[in-house]
Amino acid sequence: MNHSQKLKVRAGLIPYFNDNGVIKMLFFIPSDPAYGGDQPQIAKGRVDVREDIEGAALREASEELGLKLSNVINTKLITKDLLSGMTANNYEFHLFASEVKSMEDFADYGYETMETKWLTMEEFKIQGRETQIDLVQKAYNEI
Repeated sequence: MNHSQKLKVRAGLIPYFNDNGVIKMLFFIPSDPAYGGDQPQIAKGRVDVREDIEGAALREASEELGLKLSNVINTKLITKDLLSGMTANNYEFHLFASEVKSMEDFADYGYETMETKWLTMEEFKIQGRETQIDLVQKAYNEI
């Protein structure tokens, strides 16, 4: 990476619910395949200038999943990785997971989302975005 290039920082969040010992995680399906395909994926996006990284992850989950802060029990950092983007530019990705009180207490999500889906780890391996399986597995292991 050229020293004049600033490393891009992205943040994502997976809300999860412990349903009698079965961990269910919430993902979104984009309204437009240009936002990352047509499979369930992690709510994520850029960290804005002067924005806290965890705050950015919570904001993205609010926009793309309808996550309400009042529904969050706790949030923890799962991983911080250097990933390669579509344009081969590297970016730093921070993944968080938030335990939620209820699977139903979510607001309306934004225009980037066609629908949201609660999935177990096994279901995500079958239905989810292939490039994110390892990240989701890391989150599941930490949960």
